[in-house]
Amino acid sequence: MKQNNPLFIGITGGIGAGKSEILDYIGKHYRCEIYLADQVAHQVKRAGTECFRALVGLLGEEIKAPDGPCDAVLYLFCGGGPADRVRLRTACG
Repeated sequence: MKQNNPLFIGITGGIGAGKSEILDYIGKHYRCEIYLADQVAHQVKRAGTECFRALVGLLGEEIKAPDGPCDAVLYLFCGGGPADRVRLRTACG
């Protein structure tokens, strides 16, 4: 019996490279799930999520905003270096 293992494909490219066109084609012609990194990132940092609580615990109460942590704060934190990025990834699971 053939075992079906999930296949993960990442599509990258600059503005206007055709990423959306490729994803649209794949979504119409193949049985698959498509996850957009930008959408997932916005969902996990929404106020009330487990990741949001972990971010507040890691970065402090001052990052709180009504709709989640401030992107500028996360950008500055992530720009701190490899150890800081590991701490952030660990906090969000």
